[in-house]
Amino acid sequence: MFPYGYLATEALCLCAARNSAFSLLTERVYGDLQRSAVMRVHVASATCMWLLGGVQMCGGWLRREHPALHRVMGYCFLLCWALFVGPTACYLSLLVRGDSLFGTLSSLTLLDVTFLSYYCFFRAWRVARLRSQGARSLQLHGNLMGLGCLGTMSQLPQRFFQVHFVALRWICVRLLGLVSPPHAVEVFARWVSHEALTAPLPF
Repeated sequence: MFPYGYLATEALCLCAARNSAFSLLTERVYGDLQRSAVMRVHVASATCMWLLGGVQMCGGWLRREHPALHRVMGYCFLLCWALFVGPTACYLSLLVRGDSLFGTLSSLTLLDVTFLSYYCFFRAWRVARLRSQGARSLQLHGNLMGLGCLGTMSQLPQRFFQVHFVALRWICVRLLGLVSPPHAVEVFARWVSHEALTAPLPF
């Protein structure tokens, strides 16, 4: 439900302001859909992939009663990842906006998670295709697909912390504006920037 809640929040922001939630929170520094075609493709394809993944992994009745449909949706899920979500994730991971070492660690972490998800999805496809151990192979296939899908959702817990950091920055800027000269506020805003706060956390 947490991924679907995140998607609903993003959909509401897209309908109301035609941009992502984090773009609105960070004054278009992070996740700006209007200036990045790659970001738009990534968000749209990831939304479709997560919707397919939710139906596949939570809908046990679909696997039992409509195995052919389950298989077709699984291929659509994998193609969506392999052709759109994965490549755009790699590209965006290389363009993480962060300061020095922190940005490099964030970029490497995101690339690591992306390639790990590629591996899990590939192995899941091979296990289901070969099915060398019958029902045990199908169980392993489901586990691998679940691990890969969780890997693609690794940013969701980070979003929770990032929202708090952005809110804390906003409060500090307002408080400094009340008790400090304008120069001090400018220095704080420059050093504690949105780029530093919204770069993905390296864990």
